[in-house]
This record gives sequence, C-alpha cells and structure tokens, in this order.
Amino acid sequence: MAILEVNIFLNTNDFAEPFTVTPVNGSAHTINGLWRTENSPQQIGDVTVINDAPQVEFATADSLTLVKKSKVVRIGTNETFYVIDAGLDVDGFTLKTLSRVSG
Repeated sequence: MAILEVNIFLNTNDFAEPFTVTPVNGSAHTINGLWRTENSPQQIGDVTVINDAPQVEFATADSLTLVKKSKVVRIGTNETFYVIDAGLDVDGFTLKTLSRVSG
C-alpha cells in the first residue's frame, strides 16, 4: 500500500482519531490511529473471531517505538491503555493490542 493510502485512512476527518502515545523511556507525542473496540468480530480468512482486547492500528512509520508497555491514551475518551502486543507491518499499518493494565 502506498504511503498516500495509509495517510488517507489516518485522516481524522475520515476514519482515524488522535492518540497520545508514550514509548517506554520516550516522550509523549500525538499520532492518528484506527480504533478497534474489544469484543468486535474480525474476519481472518474464512473464520470470524472475537477479539477480547481493544486494538489500534497506526502507520508503521509512526509507531516503530511503541513496544510492549508503551502508553496509549485515546484522546476523545481520555482512556489510558498499554501495549501488550505489537504486530508486524501489514501494508504500512501495525496493529497494537492493548490492555487497561500496565503490567
């Protein structure tokens, strides 16, 4: 996927919303992401699974430093989460699985 397409999906006038992210031992900054609510169905091939943890997709280039235990604040709701799994790059996006617990 071209960078232009990634930027279209991450436009807050369309699909995305802003998040304040703080990498472990890093400084807080704001990036846009695509929110996925917990308990939402996801299609994986021919199978539909229910994800029991909230997730957010960020542009890979913006989120390389967001590893496990990095802090993610959903600005619109002021909810705080922590990265528990950082997925691989898929077409310029990286999926981060989140938890409300910092552990």
